[in-house]
Amino acid sequence: MMKDEFTYYTVSWILEKEIKSRKFYNKKEALKWNELLPEEQRYEVKKHTEITEVIA
Repeated sequence: MMKDEFTYYTVSWILEKEIKSRKFYNKKEALKWNELLPEEQRYEVKKHTEITEVIA
C-alpha cells in the first residue's frame, strides 16, 4: 500500500459580508498574501494536511 501526504494553506478573508478563500502550497506565500489584505478584511490562515492511499 502506498501513502502520499501533502500540505496546503488557505487564506480566508471577508469581502462584502462573504468569506472568500484562496489555496496556497507555500506557507510563506500564503502569509505574505494575507499581510497584503486590508486588516479589517483578514479572517484566518489555515494549514491543511491530506493523506491519500492507493488501495488497489
